[in-house]
Amino acid sequence: MLRLENAPVEALAGEEELVEEPEPEPEEQMDDDDNDPHRLNRGEGRRKQITQCEFYSFLMLIREYFNDIEANRVKYIREHQAELYVAQYDGLLDYLHNRAERVNLSVGSYHVLPSSFIGSPRAMKQAYQDAMAICGKFGKPVFFLTFTCNQKWRETTASIPSHLSAPDRPDIVTRVFQQKKIELVNDIEKRQVLGFATAWITVIEFQKRGLPHCHMLIWIDERDAPAAAEDVDATIYAEIPDRTTHPRLYKSVMTHTIHGPCGLINKKSPCMDGDKCSKAFSKPHSQETLLNDNGYPTYRRRDTGVVHRLKRGHTHFEVDNRWVIPYNPWLSLKYESHINLEYCASIVSVKYIFKYVYKGYDCLKMDQKVGTYHLVEGEEPRVEWDEITCHLDARYVSAPEACW
Repeated sequence: MLRLENAPVEALAGEEELVEEPEPEPEEQMDDDDNDPHRLNRGEGRRKQITQCEFYSFLMLIREYFNDIEANRVKYIREHQAELYVAQYDGLLDYLHNRAERVNLSVGSYHVLPSSFIGSPRAMKQAYQDAMAICGKFGKPVFFLTFTCNQKWRETTASIPSHLSAPDRPDIVTRVFQQKKIELVNDIEKRQVLGFATAWITVIEFQKRGLPHCHMLIWIDERDAPAAAEDVDATIYAEIPDRTTHPRLYKSVMTHTIHGPCGLINKKSPCMDGDKCSKAFSKPHSQETLLNDNGYPTYRRRDTGVVHRLKRGHTHFEVDNRWVIPYNPWLSLKYESHINLEYCASIVSVKYIFKYVYKGYDCLKMDQKVGTYHLVEGEEPRVEWDEITCHLDARYVSAPEACW
């Protein structure tokens, strides 16, 4: 029998022979499919409500919606401190009581931002400690990879109308980067392009201009890990390829993996710290890769005598191998973006790398401390501790991060 309860009126004209099927009894409408995503639990029927995050995900995700979601989570944390067992932070409470005792004050209210709130300082420290535990099991990481979003990817430009640009559609930028990042992880974990990966860690960060980038630490099995300088040269390159024999790779390297230029050539470069480059460019020429004990190898950058012309904005520069950021040719060709691949030569560099990966989000630098003195006329002065307000006052959220 043909069901017509949802058919348009125009479709029913002249169809007098069709008879509408009677409505089933209420108990017959119950769906017992355990795989139904709309079911909360078996026997409870269909869902009547959705979460705030699910509702805003249905809409166009913009920064204001993200702020509403985060503010709602923070409000819950502030109003449910007892359920979050903040009283178990014995070290913090001891510090507050000692601080109040030194100035002859009492401890007022305290609001703790727990590690379950993603992005909080405690969450970053906990992730750092978890990563160090992985390091304790598998040893030092072998590769440190940075993967930056390219807003000119054809998947991005093809999805944006001609009258708009990538900054106008942060939702598309983050969606494309997410798919690229998943593919990169599959290349490393399943396709083993760098060798048999025993473990890996990824952290997503967002630049102040909004573009996301991924930091990745990769552990490679001892049988596949580079054991000599020649093995490093087979995986990591720090030279400009030949333009005739490798035209695509040459274009990718000149577009995405040339630092600056900075220094005396361009004193207005963002990497400049006074009169010096904060990234220590330009690098010296080297005929071979040297694995030093300081944890940072010197890659092969041969002096070929060839100078390449590079255009940055409306200015032309001349660069050579000293300005090349270490990269992997296979990854650079496939992803057409800035992919910096470094080799961890020593255990000395591990702590710096892990702290760099888990340094946290961009935020405002403030002189205000978390613990403040609460002074209200007619009330006894007391010490207040409000990590939530301190976090929100310094929070910096870009549009792509809100979409992410």
